[in-house]
Amino acid sequence: MPPGHGNRPHPGVRNCSPGCLGYWEWSSAFPPGRSGDHFCASGVVRGRLSTMSSSYTPVRGTRSRVAAALATVIRVVGGLFVLILVAHVALTLGGANPANSITRFVAYWADRLQLGFRGLFTPADARVRIVIDYGLAALFWLVVSWVLLRVVRRLG
Repeated sequence: MPPGHGNRPHPGVRNCSPGCLGYWEWSSAFPPGRSGDHFCASGVVRGRLSTMSSSYTPVRGTRSRVAAALATVIRVVGGLFVLILVAHVALTLGGANPANSITRFVAYWADRLQLGFRGLFTPADARVRIVIDYGLAALFWLVVSWVLLRVVRRLG
């Protein structure tokens, strides 16, 4: 070991047990300023710092991060669609004021998100018709977002 270098605690080496008081062993193969072997308390050499890296390549790591971000966007958007449709059903069944700006906003977006489910079933009661039409649309968006999440996670 070069003079004056002494034993130094390691900066958190991968695969090292918690609480390890290992140190960097300086050898003649590594000039000062370069790392050598890391020895754990058990005396097992964990490897050279210069060759220690993640098992993921940069491309794979980037693909994983992009897939995670895309999955988050899909989850949020799908959840928002379902929330709007369920809110419309709740506001309608609860007898909310149709002139209110919140009710109008929710009704506007719910009409666009219900796709072709309006009039699919024609029960006599208008409340049941609202629940079926917008409930099926909410279920549709829930399933679509779940399938897209599975596909994105598999590709990522």
